[in-house]
Amino acid sequence: PAGLTFDATDGKVSGTPTANETKSITIDVTDALGTTTSTNYSIAVAKMSQSISVSNSTATFGTNSALMATGFIGSGAISFDWVSGPCSITAPNTLVSTGAGDCVVTATIAADATHLSQTSAPKTITVGKSVQTISVVSTAATYGTNSTLTTSGYSGTGAISYNWVSGPCAITAPNTLVTTAIGTCVVTATISTDANYLNATSSQQSITISAATRTLGFSTTTYALAYGATQQLTATPSVGAGTVTYDDGSSTACDVNASTGVLTITAASGTCVVVTKLVFPVLVLSTDLEGLVTRHVVHDLHVNVGFSNRIATKFIFTFGCNVVCKTFK
Repeated sequence: PAGLTFDATDGKVSGTPTANETKSITIDVTDALGTTTSTNYSIAVAKMSQSISVSNSTATFGTNSALMATGFIGSGAISFDWVSGPCSITAPNTLVSTGAGDCVVTATIAADATHLSQTSAPKTITVGKSVQTISVVSTAATYGTNSTLTTSGYSGTGAISYNWVSGPCAITAPNTLVTTAIGTCVVTATISTDANYLNATSSQQSITISAATRTLGFSTTTYALAYGATQQLTATPSVGAGTVTYDDGSSTACDVNASTGVLTITAASGTCVVVTKLVFPVLVLSTDLEGLVTRHVVHDLHVNVGFSNRIATKFIFTFGCNVVCKTFK
């Protein structure tokens, strides 16, 4: 066979076979008397055995991996087979993980001209949990109004929680942002680990808390009052609490108690304009109550709400009659 030689002197076959084949040889032997005898031999070169093993030991859920083999010496085609676990194999050597856990596979090398086929021992590949991200979506809130925090960007099914970092706010489970003043509230979100994904915490998110939009109005806007009569005026804010004050300004026909809101008609005719203000830590709201005093009667009292761009101390906004104000004479 190829790679082997026969020495006619000593009758030895030597060398390294290089092909899987069978060859026949005839050996003639002649003794001193000239007698010759012949014998036929067959020399068969068998294919060589080999080994193979799977190189991979880890993978990550959600990320395909290329399976690799080692230890073989032949040139036959290599294939991989699934044995068990949360994975599958697509030809020729792609490991597709379907979950975190232990995936077991084998590798097989096909026979070639000189080597036998061989299948590896089962190899356990540990499929780890995947990394994920999460972000806080919320960017704005209003003082005095609870907001629902929301997130995006995550892949897992773990529970999501929110964490206060700084600023005039608090968080009540599971996702309610409670504002305590205007300013900037900083929070983070965390999603817990599940079967296939690791836990993750977002970067810090700044949420701008703006002043609340509120109105202040009278409970009744039309009265019929005679000279000398009194009337309890009541101005109520749309939301929140604070100290309500009353001011008759330059009115010529009425007087109002600044703290109680009791209106007294002081003349038979003239102008009565009452301004109320609600003072609390965030806003000052103003409402104008105007009316005509004639023949001992106050008629058609109106509520006029004006808005001013002026900013008072401590970032208090004023809404007053300096923008909308009517006078009847």
